[in-house]
Amino acid sequence: MRSPVWLTRVMAFIPGIEGSGTRSRSTRKRCSGVTLIENVIAMGIIGVSTAGLYSSGILGVKNSVNQVDVVAARSMAMQKVEEIKSAGFDGILLQNPYENELIQIRPGYFVGRRVAIFGHDATGTIEDEITESDYLEVVVLVSYYSTASGSHLTDSFSTLINKD
Repeated sequence: MRSPVWLTRVMAFIPGIEGSGTRSRSTRKRCSGVTLIENVIAMGIIGVSTAGLYSSGILGVKNSVNQVDVVAARSMAMQKVEEIKSAGFDGILLQNPYENELIQIRPGYFVGRRVAIFGHDATGTIEDEITESDYLEVVVLVSYYSTASGSHLTDSFSTLINKD
């Protein structure tokens, strides 16, 4: 008795069984697979992309730490501006000149604060003697320097204080 057609076709693709199907070994389809070169190329692509993701992640962490320090330095400058504003016109004249400050936030990261005070007359012209001024311009310069990254940034914050 002859095998059913479907069984003959299935057996034609099973290796090691000869003469069971209508196809000969030479016409049988080769099993598809992945070659060694394709594997090497795929692993190279995965390696390069993984290295890129890793380095961008490390850079992101460094930038976020640096931004935390910058925000701390700026808040220190704003704190100084508010301190000077609360002193009022006469208090500023009594405390002037303000000393320059160098503050270490954390190891390798320094913040420098410098206060500059300018006296202006009613037209906005800078006066030579600030005691005779109509209003004061207070400028707080803040510089932050990181020895680890070598970055150096400077900001300035200013406010105007009228004579009482």
